[in-house]
Amino acid sequence: MAKDEKSSTKSQRYEHEHDKIKPPNKIIIRHLPPTKTEEDFLKQIDPLPEHDFYYFAPADWSLGSDATCRAYITFKNHNDIFLFRDRFDGYVFVDSRGNEYPAIVEFAPFQGVLKNKSRGG
Repeated sequence: MAKDEKSSTKSQRYEHEHDKIKPPNKIIIRHLPPTKTEEDFLKQIDPLPEHDFYYFAPADWSLGSDATCRAYITFKNHNDIFLFRDRFDGYVFVDSRGNEYPAIVEFAPFQGVLKNKSRGG
């Protein structure tokens, strides 16, 4: 195989792989009040834009005073990500005691969808 053929094959492979890369569309909302329930959270962010995936993670109380809730959302429309971020990044959620928790909205570090696997063996 000639040198030009090898480089064009690599170029085509790169372009094909590059076409598969999608922009991130999964976000995480961090620093929600530890006592917040999923129902309360959904009421506060209503209306939730069209999405493929949603997961609310309750607080891990083993973290003590650092325990907070978080939520993951995978949006169908990429523009909704920025509208949601503009609306809720820095939004102050208040718990039942009046404590304030400014939320952080950012792209989730893991963009895939978690599979529901048991932890055993």
